[in-house]
Amino acid sequence: MNTLSKNTLIAILAAASLFLWSRPGLAEQLSKKATLVKSEKENFLLEDLASLGDVPWGMAFVSPHTALITLRGGKVVLLNLKTKELKAVSG
Repeated sequence: MNTLSKNTLIAILAAASLFLWSRPGLAEQLSKKATLVKSEKENFLLEDLASLGDVPWGMAFVSPHTALITLRGGKVVLLNLKTKELKAVSG
């Protein structure tokens, strides 16, 4: 796994754990392609949502199904969590 993939995975794991914790029942709705990762204190479901092409720098949920993601290179994208569609934000 290259560095970009590891950074992407770490960012998605952190955001997804907060997102799933705040929305009971959502974990059951995830794709069957999700991977269960067990730790000493918590279990996490990981699902590859997008290939961003850069290191995620920040993330905010702007609706239950949309995440605003800033990338280290300065770009901003919207990720539709249902369709997994990425849209560049400009302006």
